Parts: sequence; structure tokens; C-alpha cells
Amino acid sequence: MTEKQTVFSALLDESYSVYTHASGLRILLYPMTQFSSVYALFGTYYGSADEWLVRANSEKVRIPDGTAHFLEHKLFEDEDGDVSRHFAKIGAVSNAYTSFESTAYLFSASNEVEAAVEALVKFVQTPYFTKETIQKELGIIGQEIRMYEDDPNWRVFFNLIGNLYHNHPVKIDIAGTDQSIASITPEILYECYNTYYNPANMALVIAGNFDEEKICKKLDEVLRTDLHASPVEKPPIHEPDSIVRPYSEQVLSVSSPLFHIGFKEHPVSSEEELPTQLAYTILHELLVGKSSTLYQKMYEEKLINTSFDKYVFIGRGFLSSIFSGESAHAQEIADRILSEVYNMRTSGIDGEAFERARRALYGQAVMMFSEVDQVAGALLSAHFSNRSLYDTLSILSSMKKNTLEDILAHSFEKERMSISMVLPVSHE
Repeated sequence: MTEKQTVFSALLDESYSVYTHASGLRILLYPMTQFSSVYALFGTYYGSADEWLVRANSEKVRIPDGTAHFLEHKLFEDEDGDVSRHFAKIGAVSNAYTSFESTAYLFSASNEVEAAVEALVKFVQTPYFTKETIQKELGIIGQEIRMYEDDPNWRVFFNLIGNLYHNHPVKIDIAGTDQSIASITPEILYECYNTYYNPANMALVIAGNFDEEKICKKLDEVLRTDLHASPVEKPPIHEPDSIVRPYSEQVLSVSSPLFHIGFKEHPVSSEEELPTQLAYTILHELLVGKSSTLYQKMYEEKLINTSFDKYVFIGRGFLSSIFSGESAHAQEIADRILSEVYNMRTSGIDGEAFERARRALYGQAVMMFSEVDQVAGALLSAHFSNRSLYDTLSILSSMKKNTLEDILAHSFEKERMSISMVLPVSHE
């Protein structure tokens, strides 16, 4: 390793190390010696919403939908077959995931940690794509695509995103379609790999009970030194303020109607994503949290049940407030939320309620540090957002009520709201 930085939290009296490898790769190590396991993530800031590839000559190339997810599947295969067997031999569990903005390869282990790290690094840095293996994978991913097409919870969400966004690739299913993945070739996969799987666009995160000196020594042995950091250019996404449609419905095999209510908000810069997400999370709690008057009324009137939920959907070029659950009365629920927003704008946010919600979220953030896998995942996300893992605590510590009131003044607009419903086959 050529450089080490220590990131310290006075609030928690804890720290983690950030190393810079000779290739430019950042390695984030978070020792948690009170635990028995280790959780590692080798991730790239490349996900399903990255639909364009920019070559060195500035030429833009459209990538087939589902390529990031397809590449994730194929990277798990080498010339001898599935690389999971390397982890199984040493008692480690491996997996991977593709999200809208990133792809990560991971393992969890309690023993043979250095061997598991070596296996993780080697397969992620050794791509192997052929026409034959791609052809074999088409059927497997095709089955996965059809499974998601029939999944009511998946469909009610993606139908909502399609209602809200005209152009943003976040509306495209992560796995793509049968047609789009059929156009994927070894050349496309290698070009995407060489562009996005370079040290400047990646990070290796390890959290749990490990020997930092031994891990650093092992990484110096196995990390490729012939790779060079090359910042990835991502074209801007042009998305209008308006929504596509205010309502959609789909009939599927469900026992009761499902709904998603979404408000399309104005996106923010990557630096502002975390403070914005935290502010909206508190706003959601004040509006319809389980201790709120509105939630209790809607529950008593059987407009909602315990499945009711709310979350902030945020990333590069998109931001939405989403409310979901099981109910045939989504429009009534949406009207109640709009009415509560108007009342809160008029009367202002109650100071005591704000403090309770802020402290509760702060407590949840602190509790996250008792889970090895959550620490590792949050550390990777923080790195890709150019933030420290501890920024959540410092932002929540200093957040003021008027920040939420400023957001409330220009959010949750009816003309930027849409409802997605999935209805039972027998529903009339």
C-alpha cells in the first residue's frame, strides 16, 4: 500500500483505515474485533442506470439494457466454472448484487479470511467471457427476467418509476429484457469491464474481525499492479420536471391490491444526496410515521395496514418520495398525505416532534455499527458518494427544523405525483 489515511469519529470513538494501492484502488478496512465474522465487498460504481459508455476518444456508446447485471453474473465464472467453489472450500459464503448505480461482489467468513480475500480479488480482477458462456447465461437470466415480470412487488415499483420518469434509465429493469440481453457480446462485456472495473471507479471494503497487517500484506500480493486508475466519464441525464402519467394499474395474481404513491422531486448533487435523504426520511416520519396522527387515523379507518411503508428513492439525477402498502384506496391515502403536507406547511413543523424523529434516526444510525454487513455496505456507499461513513451522524447531529421546512415548501406537489396499482385478477 502506498498511502494510509485514518478516519476517526469522536462521537463513536472508532476509526477505520483508507489505503491507496499502487494501482489507485481505494481499500477501506474497518476492524470490529468484538465480532467473530468478516464481511467484504469489492464494488464498482457501475450499475443498471449507466446506459452509456464514453470511450477515450469521447465517443458515446449505448450499452444494452441489463449489461451491468449480465456482467455481474458472468464474472462469477472462470475457465473452470463457478468461482463460488473457491469460497465453499474454505467455508466462506459468496454472493453479488447489481443496483441502479453500483455492482458489488462479496463474501462472509469466520475463518480463512486472507484466503477468502484472495479469492475475491482474483476473480473480480480476472474476467472471462466467451460466446459459449454468454449463450448459456441468456437462458438463466431470461428466467430471472420473467420471474420479475410476475413479481407484484417488483412490478408495482417499476410501474411507478415509469410513471414518474420520461428519460432517466432508472426506469429500466435492472436485468433488462430478453431482447436487450440477446445483443450482449464478449466484446461489449470486456469494454464495459475495462471502462468501469478500473481502480478509479472501484473500492474494496472489509469489516469485521481481521488482522489489518495480514490483510494489507495479502492484498499487496494479489492485487493487480498492471491496472491504472482512469476516472470514468458519465454523461449528464436530461430529465424534464414533469411526470409521464398520474396513474397506472396492472392485474396480477395478488390476494389484495398493492399501491405505490410517488412524488417526483428535484434531484440534487452527489454531495447533497446524504443530507437530502436524511431530511426527507425525517419528513416522512413526521408526515406518516407510525406515531403520527395521520398514520393512526388511516390505520383505524382501515385505509392502510401494517404493510404501509415509506422511503426516499435517491441517486444520480433522480429523487422521489415513495409511499407503499396494501390497499384499494390509494387515491384517498394520497389525498390525506397531500392534506397533511398542506397543514404542515401552514402551521410549521412541531419542534418536539422534529427532535423525537431526529433522535430516533440518529439512534438507528448508531445501531447500524453493531452489524458487520451493514457497516461494510454503508462504507462502500459512503465511498461512492465521496463521504465518510460517519457523516450520517454529524449531519443528523446538526440538522435543524427549518431545513425540513425549506424542503417541505417545494416538495410533495400534486402535479408531480403518480399512483401505481397492482390489482387482483378478480378486482372490479
